[in-house]
Amino acid sequence: MLITLRKKVEEKSGKLKLSDINPQIYEVFKITRLNKFFDIHPSIDKARASF
Repeated sequence: MLITLRKKVEEKSGKLKLSDINPQIYEVFKITRLNKFFDIHPSIDKARASF
């Protein structure tokens, strides 16, 4: 679902940023290497600042 959402956002020249991910969920992102595919930030403020 997130991969599809990212693709749709990029098709419209947008950028998808993720933030405040639960540490256990982030571990899944790391194991599957999706943390390299998504722009992940520790807080919404840091995600906003990265635009």
